[in-house]
Amino acid sequence: MYRAFVGLLLNELRTLLRARISLFWTFAFPLVFLAMMLMSYGNQGSLGAASIEIVDRDHSARSAEYVAAVRSAFTSGDPIVGRLSFPEPNSPPARGAVRVTIPAGFAEALSRQQPMGIEVAYDFASGLSTQVASKIFKPLTIRFNAQLARAPMLVAVDVRNLGSRIPIPFTLYMLTGVMVMSMMTAGMNSTCNAIAEMRQRNTFKFMAMLPMRPSTYLAAVLTARLIMVFLSAHVLLLVAAYGFGLALPPLFDRLGDVALVLIAGGTMLIAAGLAVSARIQRVATAGMVTNFIYLSMVFVADLTMPLSSYSEHTRAWLALLPVSQFVVALRATLIDGVSVSQLGQPFLIMGVCTAGFLLITRLLFFWHKT
Repeated sequence: MYRAFVGLLLNELRTLLRARISLFWTFAFPLVFLAMMLMSYGNQGSLGAASIEIVDRDHSARSAEYVAAVRSAFTSGDPIVGRLSFPEPNSPPARGAVRVTIPAGFAEALSRQQPMGIEVAYDFASGLSTQVASKIFKPLTIRFNAQLARAPMLVAVDVRNLGSRIPIPFTLYMLTGVMVMSMMTAGMNSTCNAIAEMRQRNTFKFMAMLPMRPSTYLAAVLTARLIMVFLSAHVLLLVAAYGFGLALPPLFDRLGDVALVLIAGGTMLIAAGLAVSARIQRVATAGMVTNFIYLSMVFVADLTMPLSSYSEHTRAWLALLPVSQFVVALRATLIDGVSVSQLGQPFLIMGVCTAGFLLITRLLFFWHKT
């Protein structure tokens, strides 16, 4: 039995490594998708980084103070990071940039306490980060006026996070979500489609004549695909850190905990693919079912779209989904450095679901239609 398992495992690994489509969905898809998301939203703040062009036509101490106020507002990253540049006054604005023009006579008008306008120009169609950046200049200028008048700040704003954890940076939120999405594609979808294809091509008729139980074959499939998705997750982490320049937390202190989460979550997703494929006889049916499950999880499992738009009661139920628990455990270990010993609920839910999927697979799986 052991020799049969090893032989099937090596054969499954060779098949996966030779299949270009499988390699794409396992290794290339998560990198391409993460790159697309970072190009769309940036890799600095929660909304990406905005381009701020400052044209100072006054060149005075007062205008320098206003520029310093702008720099301070966009350095904190709340709510958005801004990259400041100082182009030539008569040059056209860069695409997607917010251009701020401080007119000549700015300091003289302030000394005489005369109104003076600062022009903020942008293209509304340039994207969300540009729109948000343009809205920051009104409160920024109000604060600047108060400082000029030496008016005391009588009303202070105390913003507190009532949650139990620090908000996840946009880049790490996307990274962990894309990692789970890619494991769903390479684990659940690919496994189900591959088994359905073998059944449709009658490949299982030959395997049914071998002195081998279905559980041996299924165990080899699960192990081989778990190895592939485990490697894919670490490739994604390395490329994200050294290729995309994402500011990842120190990984060497938490690699063991992250690995356990990836193994538990990957096993659950592959077991789900085995369970779905247990009675499916055609590739088209497998693709339809797995794509429906995949797309549903993208919208309801807090992978790349926060669940804030759902009601509190709905969020509570969606948070209990096994995919949701997987990404919660991954973010807790990878980002917050939480030990797996403190993640009893996610591991319990993933373990129960994995056992249920494997039981369904064992009860319903068949080699071919008789």
